[in-house]
Amino acid sequence: MRFLPFLSLLVLVRPAWGCYSVVVGKGASADGSVIFGHDEQNWGRRVVNLRVVPRMRHGPGEVVRLLRGGVLPEVGETYSFIWSEIPGMEFSDTYINEWGVAVASNYCPTREDSYEELVARGEIVDGGIGYMLRRLVVQRARTAREGVRLAGELIEKFGYTDSGRTLVIADPNEAWLLSIVRGKHWVARRVPDDEVALLPNLHIICEVDLSDTNNFMGSPDIVDYAVRRGWFEPDEGRPFSFRRAYNRSDARDPRQELGQFLVTGRWPDPGLEGLPFSVKPARPLTVGDVVAILRDDRISNAWTQEASVFQLRGWMPPEVGCVYWRTSGDPRTGPLVPWYLGITLSLIHI
Repeated sequence: MRFLPFLSLLVLVRPAWGCYSVVVGKGASADGSVIFGHDEQNWGRRVVNLRVVPRMRHGPGEVVRLLRGGVLPEVGETYSFIWSEIPGMEFSDTYINEWGVAVASNYCPTREDSYEELVARGEIVDGGIGYMLRRLVVQRARTAREGVRLAGELIEKFGYTDSGRTLVIADPNEAWLLSIVRGKHWVARRVPDDEVALLPNLHIICEVDLSDTNNFMGSPDIVDYAVRRGWFEPDEGRPFSFRRAYNRSDARDPRQELGQFLVTGRWPDPGLEGLPFSVKPARPLTVGDVVAILRDDRISNAWTQEASVFQLRGWMPPEVGCVYWRTSGDPRTGPLVPWYLGITLSLIHI
């Protein structure tokens, strides 16, 4: 199978802060859209390919082969998607499919054991899953909620290979943050419709209530496992916090505080043990507001390989209602150009 890139740019980057995301609920945006902004920051000289992959039919017996050898059955039909690929970077690609389901991820290291130890314990099976997880979501999910469920099932089946990561999965109706621990543990929380989540390189989900299925999903033993590992002590009298239990470090990321300030106009209380998962904006946000956050000198820098903003408008057909605003490289100097979901290779091949 051959995918033809219609945009390929060489970007020079160096080591820096990791990625950063801004996730705006539909009730917190000025036009009623879900808005998802993302700075993708990596190291080295990188090529960025932008591709359109068409909807495909698959025959009986076809399988998907994962990067490290795992195999799962293919579905009868996979959806079309736009794919921003950074070759050589296993966890850096960004996607949006024909239904307006958009996916990107932030590195969020956890305190879990090494890949080799988890393989020995059976927590990672058949090489695990990492690289293909985001692509399988956009190939198979019509909604963000469906994508979270699918990703959770795959994590529990194979085990996740990276140290830890948060996937943002958004659609024109809602957005979720899916926080993954290396191995088979994960938790997801929906961003409230009237709030904004600012995601740096640490897990920001605190309280977890899996009985509230409208707003949470996750591994059934997410609390019990933390107790068994000594990461959470119920007898201390404090409520369970996923962030406190699973993050590798208890330190705040100043970019989360900065983002909340830029959205609310108020600095978070320095006495708080942890920042809130999301905040109510001082006013409804526009695409331009999200671009301004991604361009802030304290958030973006010369090592940003792609800045993107997904404007997901549910009251229009997705072909025109879902817009992928993007630039390859530093958004402080590059304009974000709108790529509509209805684009095709025959119209836009460059």
